[in-house]
Amino acid sequence: MNLFGDEDNDIQTEELMKKAYQQEHKETEQDKLLKAPIDLVRQAVKISMMMSGNNVSNFDEKNFKMVSPRFLPVVPEEDDEDDINFLSPSLFALHNDGSGIEKETSLASAMKIFGEKDNAALLNFIMEASGVSDALDNMKMAQMNSTGYIVMNEEQREMIYGPSSPYHDPETYKSLSNASATDIPVMLEKAVRGIAAETMKFKVERRKEIVLSPLIFTPVVLDPATASQPIILSPLLFDPLVLSPAVFGVLVLSPFAFVPNILGPRVLSPVILSPNIWSPLVLTPLCLAPIILNPGVGNPLILSPLALSPFILSPVALNPLILSPFVLNPFIGIPHTLSPIVLSPFVLSPVIYSPPYYSAFFMSPHALSPSIESHGQHFISILSPSWLS
Repeated sequence: MNLFGDEDNDIQTEELMKKAYQQEHKETEQDKLLKAPIDLVRQAVKISMMMSGNNVSNFDEKNFKMVSPRFLPVVPEEDDEDDINFLSPSLFALHNDGSGIEKETSLASAMKIFGEKDNAALLNFIMEASGVSDALDNMKMAQMNSTGYIVMNEEQREMIYGPSSPYHDPETYKSLSNASATDIPVMLEKAVRGIAAETMKFKVERRKEIVLSPLIFTPVVLDPATASQPIILSPLLFDPLVLSPAVFGVLVLSPFAFVPNILGPRVLSPVILSPNIWSPLVLTPLCLAPIILNPGVGNPLILSPLALSPFILSPVALNPLILSPFVLNPFIGIPHTLSPIVLSPFVLSPVIYSPPYYSAFFMSPHALSPSIESHGQHFISILSPSWLS
């Protein structure tokens, strides 16, 4: 006997909840009309499977695919026992995973006979033509917007932490290489919690600067780490840089001579108060690398595009720009002699207080690049139209 009547109240509440659930999920006439064709197809397939001796237990709870093949899938098909596939294979996959016909018809496996480079080029073409690359970019952007980060792939890890990177970190490179995409969020959360609880040290290793250490006959070849070291009060002589890109490779109060830079792009690497002679740049793009208070003689720029790398208060002579287009690259206070601009179109790069002497523009169209107080003498312009300048 229940003196308080709680049991009756529980029963009534449960009945009310059941009625509410049934009312909420009650099918309307429109729902029944929409489901009728689907149910008809499912029942027909179920009967045919029963007649052929196949197991149809829990058939009504399984997903059913009929004549819905996947072409050029980028991820392997999930092997789900609750799915029934009828004439719905995965064909011409762009990966090496999967099983059965998906693996047998994989384009990635079939094209191994062409070699790694040709295989990668053909796969890239297929992915671009089919729009897969755009879809992946959108997925990565969505992940970035939701989590604030994306997981690097193998090529990106090699670029940032690999042996040829100026930020080479063997420990980080090894730990990230052994971690899967699902492990990264766990590792990140663990690191943040460790730093917050002060159980993990937050260490930032600074690269060593080269200070008061003259460098003579010290070529730098295939060594981005050395090329990216800041150089301060350290003259350079006969130190060519070849195939050595630089990031944050600041050069301050360090005159240099006979230091050619070949195939060594520089980013965020300003050169300040460092006079220089006979140090050409060949196939060496500059970005965010201003040249400030650096008089120079005999430093041609050949096939070296410039962006956001202004030349400021740096008189020059015999410094031609050849096949080196530039943008957002003003010249301010740069008197120049025998320094023509040849086959180098430029945009948004005004010339201010920079008079030319015995110089020329040759086949170098330019736009939005006015010349202000830069008249000079013996200057000619040949086949170099200008717009809004």
